[in-house]
Amino acid sequence: TLNALNISVKERILQIKVNMERCLQLPESFGDKYILVNIPAFELIAIKNNTPVFRSKIVTGKETDKTAIFKGTMQYVVFAPYWNIPKSIMHKEILPAMSKHPGYLEQNNMEWFDGKIRQKPGPWNALGGVKFIFPNAYNMYMHDTPAKTLFNAESRAFSHGCIRIEEPVKMALFLLEDQKEWSLEKINEAMKLEKETMVVLKEKTTVHILYFTAFIDENGKLNFRKDIYGKDQHLLY
Repeated sequence: TLNALNISVKERILQIKVNMERCLQLPESFGDKYILVNIPAFELIAIKNNTPVFRSKIVTGKETDKTAIFKGTMQYVVFAPYWNIPKSIMHKEILPAMSKHPGYLEQNNMEWFDGKIRQKPGPWNALGGVKFIFPNAYNMYMHDTPAKTLFNAESRAFSHGCIRIEEPVKMALFLLEDQKEWSLEKINEAMKLEKETMVVLKEKTTVHILYFTAFIDENGKLNFRKDIYGKDQHLLY
């Protein structure tokens, strides 16, 4: 609170101007059904017919593994997913751990598959009970997580770039609302299995990953957030 109070009016005005400039890059319409992610706010909002359906706290990429800013199309929901470990994580973290502890893979429910390492579905899986895929050049997706305590932090830039969501069941219901066979009970059951199930979405939903450090909420209140990736300074100078 003290840090926020010590930010001058001049700095806040510049922050507003930077974000007004970002608004110029937005489309005139987002459509009838879409998902908005604001990285500095660590928040996801699912919207239908201009009305928020639900909100979710999120965990985004840390400074060294920034979450990308782009638009994508949600196409798949994967229940009880394998975690196909990226090569960067495999070389930086998994292989060194294996050299120190020969039983590391078995202890962490991992296995070699097609020349790569993956973690098996289950309550131990780093992706939790479900992941949401919107194919993109950044190999980013959204997913559940067993590390629920991270959502209690005010600043939640902890991931390797992908977006962890606090409300994965609500997300699944939102995306699968027109596929009536996927009831709340069936979704909860599928998330707890130890067998991966992929569902192709009949209705594709647009995902907008944005970066706004100043914005007006639905109550007309001006909000400010920390410039966690230093992008405001880049636009100013």
